[in-house]
Amino acid sequence: MLAEQRATTDPDDAIGVYQRLAESAIGQGTKAAYQEAAGLAERIGDLYRRADRPGAFQAWLDGLRARHRRKRNLVAELDRRGL
Repeated sequence: MLAEQRATTDPDDAIGVYQRLAESAIGQGTKAAYQEAAGLAERIGDLYRRADRPGAFQAWLDGLRARHRRKRNLVAELDRRGL
């Protein structure tokens, strides 16, 4: 995947791609998709940290949680992963 290749050299470029993938997974509305989205959120956090922008990750994650607060299984998966 192109995002994986860009992540090694330019994490900022890959962040947007992974964010869109996470939102797409959430849109599927299944437990497996929520697990996938949470895994992508972990990857996004790693990329933000590599880009020396951990505050931006927290802001994105807070927004994600706010937008999807009624999706209990998603919120539970994020909580389980410590996100």
